[in-house]
Amino acid sequence: MKKILLAIALTASTPALAEPVAYPGYAWVNVTGPAVGGEEQGNWVATSKVQQGVDWADLDGWRLNTAVSVSASVDTKGYEWNNKITPAVSASVRKNTKAGLFEVGVQLVHERHFGSRYVVRDNREATGVQVFANYWVGWGQ
Repeated sequence: MKKILLAIALTASTPALAEPVAYPGYAWVNVTGPAVGGEEQGNWVATSKVQQGVDWADLDGWRLNTAVSVSASVDTKGYEWNNKITPAVSASVRKNTKAGLFEVGVQLVHERHFGSRYVVRDNREATGVQVFANYWVGWGQ
């Protein structure tokens, strides 16, 4: 918890003198199922994420961004590995193009598993730092 509070304080105060350029955000939901085989046969999984960011500077087409997000997933069979909530704070640089975007960054994540009928491990929470890269492309714009 101390790591999360420190990350929020650093994320909020780093560009304190800068005027924001934009406030990009997104939300999505994905429902998959039923699983067709194996241990999860017949299982449905719903996954979602909401993220709100602040673009602090535009550096030759690259945007400096900080963001907060939360993702969650649940399933119909109660498997621990599917039932989780994951808040995060992040800092990244993103290049927007006419076709899509490329982003690299680092985030502090806390993952908590819940509501499981099948307890796989005793410690159902963990906090850590992740490095990420995202690439998205679209067409017909």
